[in-house]
Amino acid sequence: MKKKLFALISVCSVFLGLAFGLQQWSFYTGAKSFIHNKLWVRCKVAQKDWGPWMDPFENMRQGYFKTIVAGEGKVLFSYAAYPISLYLKYQEIVKKCEDSKISLKECKPIEKSLLSEEYAQNKRLAKDICLTTINESSELFQFKIMTFWPKTINERSLEKRWGYVEEYLFPVENIANASYAITK
Repeated sequence: MKKKLFALISVCSVFLGLAFGLQQWSFYTGAKSFIHNKLWVRCKVAQKDWGPWMDPFENMRQGYFKTIVAGEGKVLFSYAAYPISLYLKYQEIVKKCEDSKISLKECKPIEKSLLSEEYAQNKRLAKDICLTTINESSELFQFKIMTFWPKTINERSLEKRWGYVEEYLFPVENIANASYAITK
């Protein structure tokens, strides 16, 4: 009986230790300090001007935060991986350029990232968004990765929502000729 009680107490203490030990206690921060990477897309329908830049997952993201139980979190998590992977690939290229002491102008990290699997994945997603969200007669598409950085401690009292925003603009693609093949 004592062994069973001891085992039960051990299991409970481990559970409570994990439950209370792994939480994020942010008593001293006024806002969450997470970096957000988002994919923004714009499409051009034949014989018309470019449509506005849009975050195709904004409505889903707002719905997720209203009712977390709805189950859209896993979908958002998987789609969030697309811009994050391309952003990390871009940063990897920039780091290689800096390590070899080549200027970013000469290195051209955007052009080098066009040859990556990460770019092909984002291009495929952007093309599919234009074909399904806008309509079937979309002619051109373009996407960019927006990185939203949190405010610094000194900026927490300011009205602006983010500390600063980085934008990585990728070239315009023709929907009819958009290939997903990676050429190295």
